[in-house]
Amino acid sequence: MKIDERVEPLVREAFAAAIARDADRLTEAVTAIAAAGDQTATDAINLALKITAYALLDIHEGFTPDQEQIHDLAKDFCEMEEWAVPDEAAAVKLLTALGNVSSVEAVLRPEEIAVLLFVLGAWLLTAFLPDDKHWPQYLDEILDDLERNG
Repeated sequence: MKIDERVEPLVREAFAAAIARDADRLTEAVTAIAAAGDQTATDAINLALKITAYALLDIHEGFTPDQEQIHDLAKDFCEMEEWAVPDEAAAVKLLTALGNVSSVEAVLRPEEIAVLLFVLGAWLLTAFLPDDKHWPQYLDEILDDLERNG
């Protein structure tokens, strides 16, 4: 998979805003994605979905998490990212869809996806890292692997 040079910085900024727990910055990042045009916005959301799914499967050593693990993750996510006021039921739906490689649009309304996706993805990029690794390095590794292996 070729990572689009126009899309990657938009996605990276949205993750960075969520990692910084800066609601205004996240709103600006999501607005910039939407303003970039329909195709770019679709590509950005699709890339963020792939990154988030990759991180989810990576923390489960390549295996799809079971429903108990999904519910535990969603609960922990909502507690740790309280600043974003995430909906636990929506987080369960998103994690389940990502784990099963199924359509997120089938379980969440379009307006629910973007912010939840970036906050959840940011959390997965940071919450399970070894102490000696920083999230930009991990994101670069994911993007490199996606480019190599689709």
